[in-house]
Amino acid sequence: MLSSMIRKLFLIVLVSCFSLVAKAQLNPSQKEELAKLITEKVNKLRKSKGKQPIGRNIDLKKAAQLHSDYMVRTQRLSHNEYGKDTYATPRDRVTQYSDIYIAVGENILYTKPIRTAINTLTLKKIAVDIFRAWKNSPGHYKNMISSEYDYGDLAFTYDPKSKRVYATHVFGRKGYKIPGQLSENAFGIQTFDGDCSSLFNGFQNIVTNMGNAVQIEGNKVILSYHSVSKVKQILTDAKDGIAVDLINKEQFACDDPTQLDASPIYDGVLLKPMYRDALFANNIAKSEYRFVVVLGIIPEHLQGKTIRPSLVFIKNGYKCRYVSPRTIPSGRYPLAKIPPVLYEPEISLKTQGVKEVEELIYPFYTDETVPEKVPELKIVSDQLYAAEIQSYSSVEGTEKRNIGLHNARAAFMKSHVYEQLKDIAIEWDIKAEENWELCEYQMELLGKESIWSKGKSATRAYVNSKSNDPVWERFLSQQRISKTVLYWKGAWSSTDSLHATYNLIDALLKDDKPRTNKALALIYKSKTANPLPLSFLKKRLFSKQELVQNVSALLLKDIDEYQLEDLVFYVRTWLQKAENLSEGAQKNLLNLYAITSRRMLSSWDLSSEQLSRVMHPGKLENLIENYKSEDVVNPLFLNFHMAIIRYYGQINDRSKIDISFDFITNYFREKSLSIEDDWRLALFFNSWSRYDLSLELLSKPYKEGTLDENTLFLLLQTKIGYPYGGELPLQELHQEASQKNERRWCSWIYYDFENLRDNAIKELYCKKCKEFEANFLNFN
Repeated sequence: MLSSMIRKLFLIVLVSCFSLVAKAQLNPSQKEELAKLITEKVNKLRKSKGKQPIGRNIDLKKAAQLHSDYMVRTQRLSHNEYGKDTYATPRDRVTQYSDIYIAVGENILYTKPIRTAINTLTLKKIAVDIFRAWKNSPGHYKNMISSEYDYGDLAFTYDPKSKRVYATHVFGRKGYKIPGQLSENAFGIQTFDGDCSSLFNGFQNIVTNMGNAVQIEGNKVILSYHSVSKVKQILTDAKDGIAVDLINKEQFACDDPTQLDASPIYDGVLLKPMYRDALFANNIAKSEYRFVVVLGIIPEHLQGKTIRPSLVFIKNGYKCRYVSPRTIPSGRYPLAKIPPVLYEPEISLKTQGVKEVEELIYPFYTDETVPEKVPELKIVSDQLYAAEIQSYSSVEGTEKRNIGLHNARAAFMKSHVYEQLKDIAIEWDIKAEENWELCEYQMELLGKESIWSKGKSATRAYVNSKSNDPVWERFLSQQRISKTVLYWKGAWSSTDSLHATYNLIDALLKDDKPRTNKALALIYKSKTANPLPLSFLKKRLFSKQELVQNVSALLLKDIDEYQLEDLVFYVRTWLQKAENLSEGAQKNLLNLYAITSRRMLSSWDLSSEQLSRVMHPGKLENLIENYKSEDVVNPLFLNFHMAIIRYYGQINDRSKIDISFDFITNYFREKSLSIEDDWRLALFFNSWSRYDLSLELLSKPYKEGTLDENTLFLLLQTKIGYPYGGELPLQELHQEASQKNERRWCSWIYYDFENLRDNAIKELYCKKCKEFEANFLNFN
């Protein structure tokens, strides 16, 4: 009897247990109710944070169910799935049901074992527990409140073994179909399954810099990169290439969701890609070291729009990297101002003598003895002191032919002056010759000293072989320019504003070097700018060793008044004879070298011919060593490094760049006394793409709270353009920058609108900058 009662009781308990398990299973309506409850809580949280609510979506729900089932089946809590019949990543799972999502996120967990019947009250408790668990986890919480997503849905699977519920919440942002797309299949570019960064062999920084080096000029998209050899290192296969993706600012309109194309290849309008061989064949850089190529033409329907070009990097036909350009400010230090060293003899100046000089220029065509333009005589007086004719033939052709040409040209010039002066007696100093002096300088500019050293015959043969070369056509026309110089006498007062200049002319003509130096010193010290009349006196001024110190000083005073060709010729000539000069002359020349070299190297893309005009820094190493000090940096030594770093930058000589870079960096680090000094140093770092050093330098004062407006903006812009290294709270930096100077921040984001890809930044921009944007558009 007892045994029978026990069996009945056991059956009742067993049935009850089966009933509990059965009730613990989540049926479809319960899953839907649980998803609804959690979504309501998530949207309430998002609203409290000023975020838009997320909508539910069946495709995301399917992807979530796929993963919840996987986690129960494998007893593995992971975002990744393993095995040949699985979908490895959250994006892979979403893509199985829809390819329109351009951003995907995922939250997962399993609950504590559920040992009670699942009813309405239980569902509410499960919803609270899941919501709280995700809210208290930083990574999950970030997904819940992210502006990156506009959709999200959930799916659940109950595990009868562990009696736990596995939950998956998949978030996503839908892309759009951009009108005016040029290719429906992205010109055949394929998506890459996995991480392809290894395909760039560690050149990720180069790819980032190239992305920042693309710009729009007119209707062309042009990539200008400093090293063609680096580009060749990353584009190694015939199927490697670059495509331009044009992004329109209208895609980030404040009143609409961000409209990035749903394509996995492009976000805007994709231009036809260019592959390796075409890229290098179309390199239009002047320098052999640079890479400048037109990547495409902006379609008509985008011309006039506010657009930015992003780059799609292709490896072996597959999209490997997508790089959006960012503005990274940079700058260079000005040269140190060094006062010239003057030499002023203790002598008196004169008040009469040769006071004016007139120069008549005669440009001749090849084989012509009558100039293309005949000059007019402006001064007609009986006070003529002397007259010179400098008649030239260019060195091409034969010596016999050229002798006839420059003699005939001299005769024409002499006759031309006689006709205008008539009764005035003239004693002529006539020089008629082939212009080998200028030819030597031109050969040096082109780096052809080895040919010049073989003599005139070898040089003439070389020049004759260049008859159709545009460079030599210009050089030879310069060689043929001839001139007549007339020197006029007169008297003047010692109070005349040109007293020193008149003495300079007279003393030069009479080879009175002390008086010439006295006049040069007085001209330098005068308050009004009084540039040397170099066009007719430069030969006399430039050719005298005793005058180098003061001529250099006067050139330094008004350096922008003189032709660069004259400065280059003068500096090169005397620096090669520096051992014969006074210490003051050497200092003034080195100062001139730094200034003229930097001016000549200001262009980013110099041809070999232009670069050759700069005297190679290696030729000055012995001289500059005299101004090197271990204790106090001589400003001449500093300026030398600030000039030559740009020379070596032109030829991408990394080792030489590093020497000067380290010297300049160490100098200004030691001089840094304020946050403004750090800002200038960071700009210098950025100019040499050392963004890592800028971030290291500015991160410390940021953490200490000592950044001013300029350094804050510089830190933020550098970090966005160079997203490597240590972490920085970008959203906080944006908030702080917009508070420091709202108009400046709005203006930057308006032009650099790729920042609006981050929905949190877009929300901040749309909140703060609507009025700015409206006023800007109305103004323009």
